[in-house]
Parts: sequence; C-alpha cells; structure tokens
Amino acid sequence: MTKNLEKYLYKQMDKEAGIEHTFHRTKIVATVGPACDTYEKLLELVKAGVNIFRLNFSHGTHEDKKRIIDYLREMDEKEPYNIAILGDLQGPKLRVGEIENGMIEIKPGDVLTFTNEKLVGTKERIYVSYPNLHKDVKIGNIIMI
Repeated sequence: MTKNLEKYLYKQMDKEAGIEHTFHRTKIVATVGPACDTYEKLLELVKAGVNIFRLNFSHGTHEDKKRIIDYLREMDEKEPYNIAILGDLQGPKLRVGEIENGMIEIKPGDVLTFTNEKLVGTKERIYVSYPNLHKDVKIGNIIMI
C-alpha cells in the first residue's frame, strides 16, 4: 500500500468516525542537534507537532545526517505524519589569515588591502583565502570581517 493511499484511508476512517481534518499551512520547524537526534526524541517531537526537521550540514557527519533521515523516513512510513526534511547546506567560506596580535582596529577612512599572499595580517594588509575577491567585490560593497 502506498503512503498516499494509506493517508487517504486514515482520513476516510476518521471521517466516518466524525473526525474532520483540515489542511493546515502552518509548519513547525525544529533543528536537529545532539540533544534530540535519537529515534525516541525525534518521535517525541513529531508527536508534539513538529513537521519539518532542519539538518544543519555545517555540523556533524554525513553518517549522522543519514541516520536521522532514515529515522524520519521510517516514522513517516509507519504513521501518516507527513514529515519534511530541510537541509541547511554550507555556503562559500572566505577565510582571513593570522592577524598580528590577534586583532586589528579598522576605522572609517582607513585603507585595508586584501591579498592572496600568505602573511601575518596588519592594519594595512591581510591575507584572504579567496583568490577572486578582487573580481567579485565592487566599489561601495560592504565586506564584513
């Protein structure tokens, strides 16, 4: 029996029993972390109303994420919960190099040069890991460090 047919039959049985279902557009999203990544904890969250589980792929291993996805799919097969999985993927990372004395103070009007030359950063020059920064950044763009 397919999951959709099973859900339809559950709804039909509920309808015959006088229980009316309505379509809810509100979603409850929970981020899965070490405190709630067991089958039992995830099921507890589902029963409490969570219907979207966010997996942050910046943390943990791919094996951990697969295990969690398998748990959620298994739950969704057993009961018609209609669980969704939201994968939060890493964006590009730009890294600056080591900075002299651990920090520098930059004030409005200061000129700071970003370079691909690996060096200890100063108030005048710092290393950045992205070689095409000069091609992608335009005059007037804000760079947050």
